[in-house]
Amino acid sequence: GGTIIGDTASVYLANGGTAINITGGAFSDDAGNAEGYTLPEGKVLEKDADGLYRLKDITVLNTTTNEGYTTLAEAVEAAQAGDTLKMVKSDTIGATVSIDKELTLDLNGQTVTSTVATALDVKGSGTLTITDGSDGAAGKIYRDEFSGGGVWDGAVVVEAGGALTLKKGTIEASSGYALISSGTTEVAGGLVSSGTYGVSVKGGTFNVTGGEVYGYNYALETFPLEGANAAVTISGGTVWGKYSAIQLGGNFPNASATLAITGGMVYEDPAGAQIGDNEGAAIYDDGKCATTVTISGDAVIEQRGSLHAAIELSDNTTLNVEGGTVKAVNTGATTKSGIAVSGDAKLAVSGGSIEGYYGIDASGSAPVTVTGGTITGTYDGISASG
Repeated sequence: GGTIIGDTASVYLANGGTAINITGGAFSDDAGNAEGYTLPEGKVLEKDADGLYRLKDITVLNTTTNEGYTTLAEAVEAAQAGDTLKMVKSDTIGATVSIDKELTLDLNGQTVTSTVATALDVKGSGTLTITDGSDGAAGKIYRDEFSGGGVWDGAVVVEAGGALTLKKGTIEASSGYALISSGTTEVAGGLVSSGTYGVSVKGGTFNVTGGEVYGYNYALETFPLEGANAAVTISGGTVWGKYSAIQLGGNFPNASATLAITGGMVYEDPAGAQIGDNEGAAIYDDGKCATTVTISGDAVIEQRGSLHAAIELSDNTTLNVEGGTVKAVNTGATTKSGIAVSGDAKLAVSGGSIEGYYGIDASGSAPVTVTGGTITGTYDGISASG
């Protein structure tokens, strides 16, 4: 308590001095915000109308400038490129917060809850790194129930030209998309999760190098916008869903997509789901835009349900299996192949391992070329029908 006034400094920590703990009072300057002084968590010294500095509650601390803010929106607006914002309390967002500069957001175990369709919108000029420096890294960006269906209705959106890296923490939506990206996005750690659809890649590049991507219906989709290419690379981490892991889709014939899986785990597992016959393949396409899929390295793709192949592809899709493992785990079901291709889908196998009731099930005019690898079927290695 009390009031401390000094011509040079209200409080001064001399060389070799011990830390000064400030728990209250009024000061003629904000020296107590500097390194070496200890303030209560969630508080900073701010200037009042009488010109004195007092402890104020904050929600976000800019650890670069040591300035505190009562909302994340205020902190983002005031921040300069390169700053780090640390959540010290949870916050509720009632309007989308736009990121148009390079920032790091440390969730610090707190929850940022959005009551609108999009919590954070990374603009074309923005770069955002999300991390969590707390023990357990339990912080999250969370959007509650949302029934909209617009192109940009993701809890977090990355626009063309923008960049997002998730290192720790969670991006979560109770329904709808958790993350929509047309820019450059990397999931290096943490979790992206939705009660329906995890991630929609509308263009740009989307890389999974670690962490987990989950969606109840499906974890990840390629759905490029008109004239765009959506490029997805999975080299680590886990991508999975109860209905499907990855859906390859689109509405525009002049759009395209690529999916390269060089490592990590991609699987479908309907255990505990209430989706009945809606269970799908681990990876499947709708044949509406040109898509190329390549599986190599130590990638693992598994189908753990009982109704579909691990990979099911139809028109406009080319699949190259150069390595890795593609496996239908429950091979007692006759519909469960390692890979099923139909229409004019193209399959080339030069390496890796493919397992299922039928290792490969090819129908229609789908051409299949095998120059290497191991194909195992508990019934037929390869089944072909016109």
